[in-house]
Amino acid sequence: MILLPLLPLLPLLALTRPVLAFDPPALDPQKGTGRSRKDAALVIAVEDYASIPDASDASADADAFTDFLTGNADLPAGNIVRLENPSAAEIRTALVTLPGRVRKNGTLWLYFAGHGGIAGDGGRIVLPADVAPEFASVTGVALTDLMGAGKSSKAARTVVVVDAGFGGLGRHGEELFPGSRFAVLSPVPVPKDDHTELWVSTSTAEASAVYEAAGHSMFTYFTVGGLRGWADGALGGAEDGHVSVGEAQAYVARLVRAVGGPMQKPTKEARSTVMDWALATKNMGEGPTRDQIAELAEAERARRVQAATEAVLADASEVWKQLPTDVERLAALRAFVSRYDAATIVVDGVEVPIIVPEVGDARAEVDTLERAAAAKQGKKKKRGRAKAAPAPAPVVEAVSTAACDDLVRLEPAAMIGMLTNSDVECLEDRIAQESLQTARDKVSRVLMVNAEGRGDTAEWMRLAARHLEVIDRSDPDLCFRYALLLSRGEVEDAPTALRWADYALENKHVWQGPTYVQRVYALLGLRAQVASRLWLDAEQTYLDERTEENEADAGQWRGTAKDASREWLDYARTSGQSVQQPGVLCRSAAGNEDFCSGAAPAAGTAPAEPVTP
Repeated sequence: MILLPLLPLLPLLALTRPVLAFDPPALDPQKGTGRSRKDAALVIAVEDYASIPDASDASADADAFTDFLTGNADLPAGNIVRLENPSAAEIRTALVTLPGRVRKNGTLWLYFAGHGGIAGDGGRIVLPADVAPEFASVTGVALTDLMGAGKSSKAARTVVVVDAGFGGLGRHGEELFPGSRFAVLSPVPVPKDDHTELWVSTSTAEASAVYEAAGHSMFTYFTVGGLRGWADGALGGAEDGHVSVGEAQAYVARLVRAVGGPMQKPTKEARSTVMDWALATKNMGEGPTRDQIAELAEAERARRVQAATEAVLADASEVWKQLPTDVERLAALRAFVSRYDAATIVVDGVEVPIIVPEVGDARAEVDTLERAAAAKQGKKKKRGRAKAAPAPAPVVEAVSTAACDDLVRLEPAAMIGMLTNSDVECLEDRIAQESLQTARDKVSRVLMVNAEGRGDTAEWMRLAARHLEVIDRSDPDLCFRYALLLSRGEVEDAPTALRWADYALENKHVWQGPTYVQRVYALLGLRAQVASRLWLDAEQTYLDERTEENEADAGQWRGTAKDASREWLDYARTSGQSVQQPGVLCRSAAGNEDFCSGAAPAAGTAPAEPVTP
């Protein structure tokens, strides 16, 4: 069974645009009056990189943001400087010259779409088109430089919007600098004054993903839409004809999560004075409805499933072509069947089976080779040997089709979420009255299958929690999936996600071969990501309220994140899997390179476990 990692460590294949009954609303240009003459803007798009993978749709993103500036923000076109695939020198020059165009009490807008990176000190940088991989950390432009551009101007406020990832991953999850070692990734910098706002598409080391159905990045699409009025009232209030910083960021965070999946987390402003800034007041419009958003989310999830499926099928096809033709072929065929026979992917917490076409051919060839080997070694039975009497046919007892004691009869309906209310009530009664744990286990699983068939994630979570807490917690797959869904929820659920990830690891001996390797790697990754999330949340709490208790919490979670990410990194090394994402998280939590070095195990931690049980 193949379980793909939880992060986009495996580059997803670029697919054709999915066919939707409802297309994402187009970000058509809006007509403005150009009355905001006090304001000025610098819009930077870096799509075509010279030495690293391109940033898909970055130019389209910059077009959309420029249209927002001239339409909803009402800037004159002459007050906007657009840089397309600039060098580092061109960006720095614009940062010096542009602020002079802002008049007293005006707003300076800075927008960047492209790739990000990490400087030698761990600070976040945006990468110019001429960036060289070996000099990326010194040729990039720091976010702090973008934020500081307004200090020498007459601007009353500076708004910096950055659509980039900083963990070495491109917009499709591909590695930007294969084989490179990254510095420690520091948290997103916080402006030191109440006149500057920094809004970034990614919080930690995740990719800033594309939204292929819309032809934009996920972040910029919903940012521009939100600022055009979609986000009006997003903080629970009534629509008032303008969109504030707080409303826009709350809306974008929700929509990126709903449509794009839970991995990408745009930053949010915590200062109440800045949250109230009105960013747009002109040409307000309405965005997609709740039902339409649900449709967009389902279509995008289907695309991710298709992409992940095609990645596994392409991998299987390549492995199949390279199988040996000599005496080692039988062993290689058996390994191929073991690896791909029950292949699955996990997308947004849902496990999806995959049928690999070559498995059938491999099985047939294994059977042929085994028969030939048996004949050659003289292991065929002699023809005259008496045959054993056939076993008597099992007695099939009649059961009532109206009752729920025949689970086999109920399973097909459960798989498509079609159990009746009477069936569900009957099964619930069986769980309450049944004394045998094995029987309760089977009944509980039928109910979980039914909830999954209906697409009722909340009900599945409730049933899974009961199953694990009350009936049985020895199934590592169920523990893993429950932990995964918890990790995609609110930060309050994160400690519980860690607990069930630990239970899954306690029973990892159930898995064998490639399944063991893939799932242990993914579980350790889940623990490291969840712990890092808890640490960053605790750090933000401490920044908001500097108490000794909050400081202690932040220190405790940082230690947990450091140890969990180092454990993931050690296993990645011993199992021959990607070390980039584990390395970024480890260095970010540890704050130094030595702790995450491969030279020796981290102090106070056990050596990495073997690759297979």
